[in-house]
Amino acid sequence: MRRLVAAMCPDSCHTNGGCYQGPNGPFCICKPAFYGDSCESAIEMTTPSVSAADVDSDFWAIFLVVVAAFFVVVGCVAAVYCYIRSKRSDVVAADEEFAHKARSGAQRVKEFVGRLV
Repeated sequence: MRRLVAAMCPDSCHTNGGCYQGPNGPFCICKPAFYGDSCESAIEMTTPSVSAADVDSDFWAIFLVVVAAFFVVVGCVAAVYCYIRSKRSDVVAADEEFAHKARSGAQRVKEFVGRLV
């Protein structure tokens, strides 16, 4: 197919399509959203309606997910904090036990030396 010169189809497609030469004469190939022999009609484009209930439902679903995620993160942070703190208290307890043994060992040595004298 070859495109016709503008003089052969002056505004016959209403600038909503292209004019082409066919075996039976000129014809229009319409752009998207246009139709008709000379692309004179447009398809009515509508947007789907969204009810207020759908928007409200999405808001609460998103809100609940965010709140749940927040509590999960706070719970994980608290668990890590408690774990680290318990490890520190184990170290402190071990240090205190070692110090107690050292004091009692020194006390035993002192008692032993006292018995020898």
